[in-house]
Amino acid sequence: MLPFEVPELLMPGQTRYLNFYEARFLKLGEKSQNEHFGMIAMAFFSGGEGAMLRVCTLVQIDEYAKL
Repeated sequence: MLPFEVPELLMPGQTRYLNFYEARFLKLGEKSQNEHFGMIAMAFFSGGEGAMLRVCTLVQIDEYAKL
């Protein structure tokens, strides 16, 4: 699950280019490609620290390149 703030919410049909730079997100991206057909959940935060919304968006990674 990737953590994002509400303004970064992806709606159905939208695309976004993401740069993973933290080791935990690199590992998550690789695992998603290798074990889950490129599917990953985006969790959204709102309000105070750690206030996660109760919904997520399921997204598909179209392309993954390790630089």
